[in-house]
Amino acid sequence: VDESTTGTTTVNINTATINAGTHGIKANMAKVNITAVEINAGAYGILVGDNATLTLGNSSNTPNETRIKINGTTRGVSSTGTFNFYDGKICGTDAINGTVTSVPTNYGVQTVKGEIATLVIKNYYNNTTGSYFAELSVALDNVNTTGDIIEASAKTISETKTATLEAGNTVTLKLNSSTIISFSGTSGGIVNNGKLTISGNSGTITASGKNTITNNSDGVLNVNKAVLKNTETLTSNTTAKGKVIYNAGTCTCSNSTTITSNYRGVENSATGILTINSCTITSKEYAVLNRTTSSSTAGVTITGSSKVTINDTASTESSSNSAVYNYSTGKVLVSGSTTINSTNCGIVNNSTGTVEVDGATIVATSYGIYSNGTVKVISGSVKSESNHGIGGNNQIVTIGSSSATLSNTNPIIMGELKGIYMSGGTLQFYNGIIKGKKVAYDETAQTVVPRTGYMVVWDSESTYTSIAYLEQAIAAIGTTQYSTIAEAVEAAKSGDEIDLLRNATSENTLLDVPSTKNVIFDLNGYTLKSTGTSPVVNNNGTLTIKNSKSSTQTAVLNSTSTSGYTIKNNGTLTLQTGINVESSYKGIYNDTSGCLTINGTTIN
Repeated sequence: VDESTTGTTTVNINTATINAGTHGIKANMAKVNITAVEINAGAYGILVGDNATLTLGNSSNTPNETRIKINGTTRGVSSTGTFNFYDGKICGTDAINGTVTSVPTNYGVQTVKGEIATLVIKNYYNNTTGSYFAELSVALDNVNTTGDIIEASAKTISETKTATLEAGNTVTLKLNSSTIISFSGTSGGIVNNGKLTISGNSGTITASGKNTITNNSDGVLNVNKAVLKNTETLTSNTTAKGKVIYNAGTCTCSNSTTITSNYRGVENSATGILTINSCTITSKEYAVLNRTTSSSTAGVTITGSSKVTINDTASTESSSNSAVYNYSTGKVLVSGSTTINSTNCGIVNNSTGTVEVDGATIVATSYGIYSNGTVKVISGSVKSESNHGIGGNNQIVTIGSSSATLSNTNPIIMGELKGIYMSGGTLQFYNGIIKGKKVAYDETAQTVVPRTGYMVVWDSESTYTSIAYLEQAIAAIGTTQYSTIAEAVEAAKSGDEIDLLRNATSENTLLDVPSTKNVIFDLNGYTLKSTGTSPVVNNNGTLTIKNSKSSTQTAVLNSTSTSGYTIKNNGTLTLQTGINVESSYKGIYNDTSGCLTINGTTIN
């Protein structure tokens, strides 16, 4: 059409079939308007020159793929001029070569594998390829191997097909703050086998059938500040049971991502690695379910300022629902300023798995934590509003860290009945405080191992009638430890040996032996020091003071008073080797009834 370089021609094609060995239509300077045509060409369907104009369809009509069909073996349309694409379907090894000048309002050019070009509603835009897509499934099918960015360009998008990202592909799906992508039916939402990042900007993805997102074993899924929902209404016979995220690969949700479900929030399969960082998860059964089996690597980590909540009052799925459920032998770590709230159990550690809490706050109507495996509460708080703070069978429970500075406030375990209820197992009490309205814990129901050098002190307060915390022990008789030397002396039987466990300083007498007692006191290389006028040792009974570490460390009895004694004896006292008696006034005052034997002791 118009092969000259000076003239112009207008060609209108309202209906035609064109079969050509090379080009179906070749326009150099012409204006070619087509409303209905089928072109089958051996080379280019239509070739548009620099000064030519090609218009396919009418901008006022709704695009239709059947009215205009252009097929070129090499290229469907090749244009260096003006190309107005309002209707039709263009096919070729390279469907469109060149720039599309104009398309209908709210429509964009969708290119499938580069070979088929059609007009679609502008729901998604691939920033990398420049192609629009009406369906996310098609958009994910037409990505490059790495690095494509797909933006949701419409506010409300209804999806009916599962969108799958295949292995080997890396894609970022960017939502805007007003985007709502809704998957309907039982087909499910997004399936990831590649590397998928959902950059939410508070946009929403929701499903009402199967899983909103399924991250398979090869998948790497990162969700950043998105709103993910599954709105299926569940009854006891519901079969679809959609989760918001089912993870069998590596999944990280972060930056205020919100997950809401009528069933399960996130289910982590046996092969999954799941990290929840500063997210909010709300569900009616399990907010987080972990099925991993490794006890050394955390299958689930919940950290940051995450909030995990279940409200199962409307659910008939299970009578043992919990915000976090560790199903098998795997490990769950809950840390940071995470809060867990549950109308049933806070955390259930069902099998021989491990749950570690470090900094989190757990409040539950039933058990704060129920476990048959290993529980470590390093810091944070666990509270039950109607049951035991921590309960279970034959478990290992560790409260606090043996290397942390001693605290009587953190961690804190609180139970409306008992702080900790265990049937068998071992309670390792290293730090913090345990409170119960009946009892802090049963002393005989399990083996209790206090922090080395510390002892459990029992007390009460206005809210909880039984509280237990740790104090550094100062003395021991055998394996029984005491927080004061006076308690040890009172408990000692005739001939018992009291071992000093640490240095001690006081304004008052530290070792006071009444006339009814006959004891041996081993200083163990430590120092007893008085800063007042009272003597360090006041003996009215039978007392032998020794130092079992005399070969390596000298024990010291010291008084800094300028008017007091280090030792006052009115009974029978023997001082053995390896002891220094030091005084700023008088070292030893042997009273009228005193009998004193000094055997290797140094007096300064």
